[in-house]
Amino acid sequence: MKKIFSYLLLALALPFLAACDSDTDSNPTLQEPETFVLNLPPYATNNLIDLQYAQSLELTTNQPAYGFTAATTYTVQVTLADAFVEAAEATETTEAVEANYVSLPTTYRTAKMNVDALELSEAIISLWDAASGGADLPAEMPVTLRLKANVTSSNRGVCYSNAITLPRVHVAKPEQTLSLPEKMFLVGGMPAS
Repeated sequence: MKKIFSYLLLALALPFLAACDSDTDSNPTLQEPETFVLNLPPYATNNLIDLQYAQSLELTTNQPAYGFTAATTYTVQVTLADAFVEAAEATETTEAVEANYVSLPTTYRTAKMNVDALELSEAIISLWDAASGGADLPAEMPVTLRLKANVTSSNRGVCYSNAITLPRVHVAKPEQTLSLPEKMFLVGGMPAS
């Protein structure tokens, strides 16, 4: 009886051990797209975007055409220039070039993202200070944004979106609210008189 049970079990397990004769060519293959679309917010064209009082800026995009739906990480990049310039090291014939943009530290995993207004404002202020030598901020200025996308947890599928320009953005340097303490304790000895 034990032998019959073993043969029966082996006969039932054989179909699961068989390999497929042909591949169906339905395996996903990662395609490396050149670009993807970042949508201009509908309210950005004719309205002032006031980052001083806003909580966030909503951006939407279409996922890059990787050939399949992949988990994607998006990084927001901002510049005050019309175009993004990548950093380049100095060679024998050219000088070193610094990037003219800043990547925000927060990354996003969805095609609809609420960019932190304070984070964006700080990036714009640092770009302005670097470009203008600390001159006063204008009441409003144009700001250019783009997204960098890559397949999550890898450096594959890196591509950049189209650049969009927000024509009227208001930022303000935050006021220093630090006050001196009422009592201070210092370590050290008294000077001799």
